[in-house]
Amino acid sequence: MTHSPPAGSERRRQQVTASQEDRERIERRLERMPLERDALLLAMRQFGEDFDRAEWQTAYEAFTAEEHNRVVQVTSNLRALVDNAVELARFAATLTGLRIAGRRPSTNADIEALRAGGALTGKQTHSLVQLKELCDSPIPCQPWLEHAATDLDAEETGGIELANSARIDVLR
Repeated sequence: MTHSPPAGSERRRQQVTASQEDRERIERRLERMPLERDALLLAMRQFGEDFDRAEWQTAYEAFTAEEHNRVVQVTSNLRALVDNAVELARFAATLTGLRIAGRRPSTNADIEALRAGGALTGKQTHSLVQLKELCDSPIPCQPWLEHAATDLDAEETGGIELANSARIDVLR
């Protein structure tokens, strides 16, 4: 599936020169994303082939080490995938000058800078911010896990395709 850039982004796109170290850092993060996604899907399959939210909720509320480990595998793998995407966004925003280097990291501001720069759509921006807030909540992943597992569509996950497209541009 191809993902077209957000409307109007063509006129805002700028050539970015990245050092070899920057390119390697981007490459390492992008290479981990499929592994993190596969690990999340594997952990979720412990709760049924189509991820039974009620079964996950029961395990979440159980007070046993076995159930705790099953739940943590899902929440930790989701957090790893989301954190990696957010770090890529922060790095891209800094590398392109959309985020001022040295400024205190702010998920919302960094991701919004990419949206304003034409790298993400509004829906992708909203989804990534919501997923980060979900993973950072005191009860991680519990309220919206079903949404993250079943309702993400191509528009929301298109950020991975955009990242791969950006990787090609930066690595040239």
